[in-house]
Amino acid sequence: MDEPHREISLLGRVADGDREAFQALFEQYWPKVYRKSLHLLKSPDLAQDLAQEVFIKVWEKRGQFRTIGNFDAYLFVLVKNLFVDYLRKKLITEVPIAEMQEDSLPVDGDDAQTSMENRELEHLMHRAIENLPAQLQTAFRLSRFEGLTHRQIALEMKITKITSQNYLARALLHIRGFLNSRQEENIS
Repeated sequence: MDEPHREISLLGRVADGDREAFQALFEQYWPKVYRKSLHLLKSPDLAQDLAQEVFIKVWEKRGQFRTIGNFDAYLFVLVKNLFVDYLRKKLITEVPIAEMQEDSLPVDGDDAQTSMENRELEHLMHRAIENLPAQLQTAFRLSRFEGLTHRQIALEMKITKITSQNYLARALLHIRGFLNSRQEENIS
């Protein structure tokens, strides 16, 4: 049986809930998914976590396999979407953007595809920030890019500390909504 027919058969068996077929699929695609995850995250532990999450999603969505024309592309979209989720979670847990970019958005000139994807993700993050209302954007930039505390932001913007906290929370909600809407556009 040639490779495309073997893959279609394997995907069909996985769609039917065949755990042995899933194990074979896992073993076949794990190295590629892990390498892609490692390239994006630059951390073996985080890459392993992301790759495992990809295969959890594969199992959960196995019923869709009969309609998938290109499983490689399907896996790539899963990796990319889960990576965006990781960035969003990291952003929401108040890690400064400058630190996040150093850790999570590596630029590797040897891999044009990954470099393009990294630029696309970085551009998406900046678009999300630029779409914030002016006050929220200012508070967010002071917090994430300049590393100011709520007290320092309050002094800088001539607002209360509670207003600073409110602005930052609202900014994070706006950014999350922006990223979610872009992720849904990519899936559709």
